[in-house]
Amino acid sequence: SSIESVRPYGPNDEDHFDIFLDAPIPMFSFDAATLRILRVNRAACQLYQYSFEEFLTLSVLDMRPAGLRAAFLKDIAPHLDEPEEHVRITVHQKKNGERMDVEVQNPPTMFNGAPTRIAVIRDVTESLRVQRELDLTRANMQAVFDTVAASLFSVDIERRFTTFNAELARIFLKHYGVQVHTGMNVLDALPPYAREFWVKVFET
Repeated sequence: SSIESVRPYGPNDEDHFDIFLDAPIPMFSFDAATLRILRVNRAACQLYQYSFEEFLTLSVLDMRPAGLRAAFLKDIAPHLDEPEEHVRITVHQKKNGERMDVEVQNPPTMFNGAPTRIAVIRDVTESLRVQRELDLTRANMQAVFDTVAASLFSVDIERRFTTFNAELARIFLKHYGVQVHTGMNVLDALPPYAREFWVKVFET
């Protein structure tokens, strides 16, 4: 059967096999020399969208976009027979070609007397996307901070613009998409992530 074909332990080690097969974390193991995939669990099949049988026809190179395979062969593959555990963030691809950012742990082990690696996979695509957006927001805020000294404006006690110059109007339009006008409440017009910054501006 397909389950027998991906047995990760000895034929009498049913408990260990069940733990590997049903683990919620995607995992597969591969030969450190040939890079062929030797065993795989259900979570990995679901993540990568391959059947058990399809997975066992692949190598770890097939997990990577074509443009990243040479770098893997040059920088990582030569060290796979070493005893150290490897942890890295890289790009993998699913059966349909969709790419995803993954954190890969590669603890060393043995299979039928040969050195192998277990690939423990964590999909970090969404968390990295959020981090990139936060980094962009911070960069935009820094750009505002770097130019705000050149802007001139005044507000009343309710933080409504009474006067402002062209530089301030440019900043608001470029960074927040807001067209400034006299009488506008500054904080109400700003997106939430920018309000704290401008509160500090008003307090200085």
